[in-house]
Amino acid sequence: MITTHSIRKTRLSAPIGILIISAIGYVTGIASAVSAPYPLLSRAYCDLAQSDCTASNGESEMTASLSPHPIPVLDAVTVSVSTKGLSADALHVRVTGVEEDMGVIESRLLPVGSGVYQGTFHLSVCTRRMMSWKMIVAPKNSNETYLAEFQFTTLGQRPYVILE
Repeated sequence: MITTHSIRKTRLSAPIGILIISAIGYVTGIASAVSAPYPLLSRAYCDLAQSDCTASNGESEMTASLSPHPIPVLDAVTVSVSTKGLSADALHVRVTGVEEDMGVIESRLLPVGSGVYQGTFHLSVCTRRMMSWKMIVAPKNSNETYLAEFQFTTLGQRPYVILE
């Protein structure tokens, strides 16, 4: 038998349920915003093809370098990152093309000294005369949530020989 009491209870349950779900979503959103990576920013443009570059937030910093120069395509590129004010078991590097989709190139940098990490990656071939790349560096297996973004350019190096 349905009573007016059970109808009122049902009518109140839906708004209370929506309110609870909304509150959980709000709290979860705040939690994910708090745990989101905090980027380390460099104010001036710096090209890793020209020199070492540093990203800093005032408390922590990452200085990256690439070799050899000029930066080759299809051959190993060595990336070294020194850190201050943060620690990690390893660093994760993600390289992507800026003007063209060149895929995602990932590498893991392992510690080679106190606060110094090193690894290699291989760049894809691009038909452009000059190609801009973006490299994101992030601590791996650590409580740190910092990111550093670096840029570099490569000049069109033809990895092939034209046969006549």
